[in-house]
Amino acid sequence: MSLIQQQPDTYNFAGNIADIVLTSDASVTLSIPLLLEEVYFPDSNGRITIPLRAFFEAHLHASGLEEIPEDGLDLTAYTYYIDGQECGTFHVLAGGVDSPSVDTELFLKSNFLTWQPQTRFVTYHEPQWLRYVALQACTVKVKGYFDDGKTATVTLKDLTANKQYNLDVNYGRIRGMFESQPAYYDVWVEAGGERLSFVQRYVLQDEFSTNVDFFVSENSLGGYDTIRFAGDRKEITEAESLNAVFDAETNEYGIDYSKSWTKYT
Repeated sequence: MSLIQQQPDTYNFAGNIADIVLTSDASVTLSIPLLLEEVYFPDSNGRITIPLRAFFEAHLHASGLEEIPEDGLDLTAYTYYIDGQECGTFHVLAGGVDSPSVDTELFLKSNFLTWQPQTRFVTYHEPQWLRYVALQACTVKVKGYFDDGKTATVTLKDLTANKQYNLDVNYGRIRGMFESQPAYYDVWVEAGGERLSFVQRYVLQDEFSTNVDFFVSENSLGGYDTIRFAGDRKEITEAESLNAVFDAETNEYGIDYSKSWTKYT
């Protein structure tokens, strides 16, 4: 007979997911349909620990910017079985938070999946996305602040529960939602008039260099952040001789060219 002592929360980051811990006087079989099936044996105290973190960190990757449709991407539910008996269902998201203890459900409600500064200075055409996991029906709001002291608030998007979204908050796109150009604007998520997330602010900054390049990369939360480099860019081209040996004689049959760039901050 098996007795479960610990299992994952309803919502989890792959890097923070808890082990399944149970007591048993015999081996047990854990299965997650179409993903995993393994046999575990109890230690001398009749305790079985089933680690999930390594499996999900290897199995999951953050959805690309083009992989999430406009109406959101459903969160995948994983149901696990012990010896063929259904024992629980949970959601797992790529990424994690460097903390020994994190309330993932609260973190997802309160945060966009970004490490960018809460006040971000941006240029007009700079690519910017915010990824948010909606655990309930909610709305993304944008508040513009204008040079004459006036403000205006608009709805960027209505979100459906249990979906993740990419929010395009590029300054040029947000500018089109207002009659005049805001000096800066705030973005947040609310439900029933109550704010859920922190407020992310974007401040318009004039272009300060003609050498600006933007790099969009996946962050450790499973979202995407933009890094701006404004230094010199140098192209590096390398050529490698391709050789083969025929009858103890080395002959060159081609040249392989590779190209890369060095970019300074």
